[in-house]
Amino acid sequence: MKNLLTGIFTIRALSTAAALLIATSAALMAQGIYESNVVVTTFAGGNGTGILDGPGNSAQFNRPSALALDGRADLVVVDYEVGAIRRVSIDANVTRTVYKPESFEYVVSAIVTNSEIFIGGKERCYKVSASGFVPLSWDVRFPAGGSKFLGFLQIASWGQNGFLVGSPVVKEIFQIIGDDVVVLAGSFDLIRAIAVGPGGVIYVLDRHRVKALLPDARVVNIAGGASAGYFDGPSDRALFRDPTSIAVDGLGNVYVSDTGNNVVRMVKVDGSVRTLAGRVRGYKNGAGTDARFSEPSGIAALDFGTLFVCDSLNHSIRKIAFTPTQQSTTSIQGRMFFGVQLNGGYGRMFRIETAANPQGPWLTRSTEIITSLSGSQLWIDTSPQSSRQFYRGVLLP
Repeated sequence: MKNLLTGIFTIRALSTAAALLIATSAALMAQGIYESNVVVTTFAGGNGTGILDGPGNSAQFNRPSALALDGRADLVVVDYEVGAIRRVSIDANVTRTVYKPESFEYVVSAIVTNSEIFIGGKERCYKVSASGFVPLSWDVRFPAGGSKFLGFLQIASWGQNGFLVGSPVVKEIFQIIGDDVVVLAGSFDLIRAIAVGPGGVIYVLDRHRVKALLPDARVVNIAGGASAGYFDGPSDRALFRDPTSIAVDGLGNVYVSDTGNNVVRMVKVDGSVRTLAGRVRGYKNGAGTDARFSEPSGIAALDFGTLFVCDSLNHSIRKIAFTPTQQSTTSIQGRMFFGVQLNGGYGRMFRIETAANPQGPWLTRSTEIITSLSGSQLWIDTSPQSSRQFYRGVLLP
């Protein structure tokens, strides 16, 4: 059986973080993978305010604010106004309440690890059980040994049994494995959300900016600026307004709930930003920017082409679906490159195969030694190969 690295690789553009490591050329330009036919629908809720279980639009939510995926089976939703934890089955589209506390609990983030739900709340992180919120054994406080709490904590998974916790109070991101707490990076402005992307790159919403914490501990700005605003375009010109949630797909594209602008944005692998859906406040299903949201917040990427978003003030879960289409590779000083995503196998030989479509036939193009310039991507010169190709990597014995 062929040992595929991550299946089929479509052509990618050069990411901002990778550009820092491979090229600083005025000739650099990137177009990458674009998307079309963006359609927004209501997946669950939108039928008034409450906490009512049931299928589709018959369910009711009360300001859903955070969202996590349990594999491809369920969405885990935090109903902020009542502190309830809900599950929405992706296939059957049925909402059921997992836990509703006796008294109000602040919950601002959620993850699912090994089908267990963990949440970030005021001052602590918890595991969700049938009997309630169980505080985790570690108590993340100021690393100097003080007793001050870290505010409303953002939580993300790290490996099989680890966690990442972002604190907006001390402006640091912590790695937690067992009872060991390590500061990974600091000096952020206001940590609003964190997410882990391919290759262990940690993406951070830092007030109005999207940043990346690279495996070598450097923090780079991906998109956005110091001031709030609304502008689609190159990474150094794009603007956000109080974004609250972030998600990353398997190709390294970043999706942002730009809450203050009532839109959902996409940060491409080249750092450029475009609006996927929404334009002004409202509630409307439809195509792309014709759709309307009211303070979108929690966001999750099921795969490249399917997003789920908490539409907080419309008390609903919205689904965004779009069709990926290829445009071009990256050009560096006249030569064409594409990047493939690697999930291991460094230093081993593998074969690059190409095809005109994902169904094949697959033809051998070359064999390569796996080396990674950005910690997760391998860049291969395709000149004068056609840019409209599918690529995959097959590990060799």
